Amino acid sequence: MPRSRRIGLQRGREIAPRHPAQTSGGGQHGRGTGKGQGATHGQGKGAGRGAGTAAVSAFAAITAKAAAGIVNQPNSLAILRGVINTDGTVASGTGFTVGPTPAGHFVISFAPAFAAAPVVIAIGGKGSTNRTYVNYDVLAATGVDVYLYTHDGILDPNTPLAFVAVGGTLPGDLPIIRGVVNADGTIASGVGFTVGPTPAGHFVISFTSAFAAAPVVVATGGKGSTNRALVNYDALATTGVDVYLHTSSGSLDPNTPLAFVAVGAG
Repeated sequence: MPRSRRIGLQRGREIAPRHPAQTSGGGQHGRGTGKGQGATHGQGKGAGRGAGTAAVSAFAAITAKAAAGIVNQPNSLAILRGVINTDGTVASGTGFTVGPTPAGHFVISFAPAFAAAPVVIAIGGKGSTNRTYVNYDVLAATGVDVYLYTHDGILDPNTPLAFVAVGGTLPGDLPIIRGVVNADGTIASGVGFTVGPTPAGHFVISFTSAFAAAPVVVATGGKGSTNRALVNYDALATTGVDVYLHTSSGSLDPNTPLAFVAVGAG
């Protein structure tokens, strides 16, 4: 047989379909109709090209959200963070705006909005008194109000603000748990934890599935009767944590909700 004929047959065998799944372009590893490498890579014609277009669109959506400051992990967790100067201007971070309000009151609007109200943790920077109380209020998918108060109970005009907003779905194998707990100890939002019956202002949080090692826990009090709740943690372990809210007089604060995030080792 002539050499050119043998080469032609070999090439014919190389492109011949090995089984039906390779002709449709619909299988995960199948080749697209006619030419193409299959739906997985989006290079095939017909169904393969449609899958490729969908993949490109999904990637574009992820890229757009990342550019807006929202980090999408494979588990669909959404994280937004920023630092705001004392005058309400944004020092760092994207994906949010700050409305014009009195100094010490930060009206933060998320752009784009979360699918549901996130957990927001905030902390004041170094200011003129270094005794700033941080509270949140009006928590929604579209934004949150954060207040900084001095020890005397007035808005603090001289302290910057740093915050993190965490939303999205949380599978059980992800080492992050977050939630909002009402002042009476009932759970307002979040999964993966329970709150034991304790005096108001003392939150005994138990993780449904223990972390591999003790996590880092950060928490912020919501808007309460005094707006000057002091937040402390204790008994930090793989299985849970105790969080206390105290008033400026040192007694447990029975009127302030709690937001927390527990982050374990990756």
